[in-house]
Amino acid sequence: MPAPGPAAGQGAPQGPGTPAAGPAPVDAQAAAQAAAQNPVVQQAMQLVQRARRSEGERVLNSQIRRISELDPAVKTLADIAGMDTFPQFDALVRSGVPLDVAYKAVNFERLARGQAAAARQAAINAARGKGHLAPAGGEGPAPGGLTEEEYAEWANFGISRKEAEHYAKKYRQ
Repeated sequence: MPAPGPAAGQGAPQGPGTPAAGPAPVDAQAAAQAAAQNPVVQQAMQLVQRARRSEGERVLNSQIRRISELDPAVKTLADIAGMDTFPQFDALVRSGVPLDVAYKAVNFERLARGQAAAARQAAINAARGKGHLAPAGGEGPAPGGLTEEEYAEWANFGISRKEAEHYAKKYRQ
């Protein structure tokens, strides 16, 4: 039986001092540069950038919408940039605070005053109820169903109080 040796097609065994056969090591920087120049990779990178921009715009629009719900005067970032509290707002946003939270923080007092005024007006409106339906002059109808102004108008045409009440009753039914 022959002694085991290198099989056909195989080279001599490799020792520690012998160079390795096979692919040469790849320089990482050269590989990255080659990949960046590949048109398919460039197109994929552009798609990723567009997706990031689109997502960023969606988040920005969402936060502007929330701010607009708090303060209807604000419709765009330009509206915020024109405020006297913009430097504080900008500092908070640059530190990573979401736009709507930063807006609430720097405009808290003004927003609270606006909400208090709205609540006060709502209370006034509720208290008035249907007071806006009261007759002109603030007087209610007299026992006959007509106001003094209505009696005076009928009197201008020579009609007595009793006749005026009769006509008013007849035509109001």
